[in-house]
Amino acid sequence: MNALLLAFGLGFATIAAADPAADSPAAAPQTDSSSGASDLWTKIGGDGQRISAAEKAGDQAAMKAAVTQIQADLATYLQQYPSDTHLPEAKVMSARADQLSIELQMPGAPTSASVNQRFDALSTDVSMPMNVRVQAAMAIAQQIFAGAMAAASKNPHDAAMWDDLDAKIDAFAKRAGPGASQEPEQAVLILRENQIMFLRHSDEPERLQNLLSKLEKSSIPQLAALARQAEVQAKQSVELKSAPLDLKFTALDGTAVDLSKLRGKVVLVDFWATWCGPCRAETPNVVAAYQKYHGMGFEIVGISLDQDKDAVQKYVADNKMPWPQYFDGKGWDSLIGKRFGIDSIPAMWLVGKDGKVVTQDASDDLDGRVGKLLLLTQ
Repeated sequence: MNALLLAFGLGFATIAAADPAADSPAAAPQTDSSSGASDLWTKIGGDGQRISAAEKAGDQAAMKAAVTQIQADLATYLQQYPSDTHLPEAKVMSARADQLSIELQMPGAPTSASVNQRFDALSTDVSMPMNVRVQAAMAIAQQIFAGAMAAASKNPHDAAMWDDLDAKIDAFAKRAGPGASQEPEQAVLILRENQIMFLRHSDEPERLQNLLSKLEKSSIPQLAALARQAEVQAKQSVELKSAPLDLKFTALDGTAVDLSKLRGKVVLVDFWATWCGPCRAETPNVVAAYQKYHGMGFEIVGISLDQDKDAVQKYVADNKMPWPQYFDGKGWDSLIGKRFGIDSIPAMWLVGKDGKVVTQDASDDLDGRVGKLLLLTQ
């Protein structure tokens, strides 16, 4: 489920690069006359980029070091340059850094309640630039899902958990409803998008359909459109399990891949990218499953959503991934990715011996699922 949180992102580099006055009707603070403010803000931007890079690489030690540095730099900035243009962004970045220190269980981290109060104050402050309010609102939404995911890991089909999540999202969305000058619609859209993905990956089709029916009646046009698109994807998911998967391509190494020729074998179709932290975290599990079961009739085909061909080839070689990889360099616009409506990764589809998709979330106990499918007819 960690992949669902990717839609929110860390936000550090994005905020640091944004113009706070570009999309806000409120007057921005005057720029501090000292060149030191500009220099320190540039340094903070670099701190944020280091956090993002460490997150993508899955390097927790580097993340902790970068978080400690950005916390110190932001504290200095807020104290020394209280009238600088970037003050609003600095406030939300400071809260995000503290939130990350909690997730990393760093010594001296503040309480979740205190950080959430800061996000809430920023998201509802109409004097704040729009981009800051969006980031603060997204952080609140992220916490809603973090709690739901923790509960779902214990009991993914707990009706009370799902009802509680829906109530919290409804309350959040109401604050950003028509005429409310609080969280902007963008945050609500992202929140609902993640709710849809959460239900889809948790295999709750009835609840998903009920949600989509409700959202189609939304007064927010983009939200209604999102629901209609999700209904198409839900229908596609059902169809994928009712007929053999049609997938053909020429891999990076020139191998001709045709799933129809792999009938009788269990196949993992792995949608991934080198820049995706959760994908990289799954790599050892995927490699281990391949090494364990390949001789018994298990195959893997990779669908890379990268744009850098060299990065894919190096990663594949470094991690000893001998299976064929599709790559067209179009990232999220990958032809195969778009064809199957891939909107989050890793997306790991497990195809049974009959060629039909058994599950679209094979990362949950990949070893056990593959073993079970291979033994069905043995």
